Amino acid sequence: FFQVKQPLSNYLLVLIFLCLDFLPLILSGGILIQVWYFPIILFVKALVFGGIEEIGWRYFFQPTLQEKLTYLVSTLCTFVAWSLWHLLYFYIDGSLARIHLLPFLLGLLSNCFILSAIYTKTRSLWLCVMTHALINALSQLSSTESVWLSLVIKVLIILLAMRIASSSVEKVK
Repeated sequence: FFQVKQPLSNYLLVLIFLCLDFLPLILSGGILIQVWYFPIILFVKALVFGGIEEIGWRYFFQPTLQEKLTYLVSTLCTFVAWSLWHLLYFYIDGSLARIHLLPFLLGLLSNCFILSAIYTKTRSLWLCVMTHALINALSQLSSTESVWLSLVIKVLIILLAMRIASSSVEKVK
């Protein structure tokens, strides 16, 4: 399920979501790259440790839910489970105290919609793994962002993801 060769339109979809997701940081100059190779190292690390979880969430968990539930309900259920998984991981790892919970959960919610829309539209696990890794890597390079702009963008991402997924689900039927 790691087919890197995908239509250009699928990679463009990923690029659109990433640009939207990180637009507040780009506009505020909040992405800090001190050494040119640091983003590459973060991406490879995120690919191995973060992206691989997509096998469970997008390849198995959410599609199984979508057999019985709507896309929206399945994505929200996946978000709740994914949030709990992350919070337990952060608790065990000792980093929970450093997490700003509300912004983190809002980001996780929009990322859940991004990844579920990508998988629903493309059926490519590779694109989900790559996108998850890019989100993790770019998040580690970010500093501050406009809270209001970020909130508006997250709502737009969710609406766009729902639109893309619903049109993809309709084509399957």
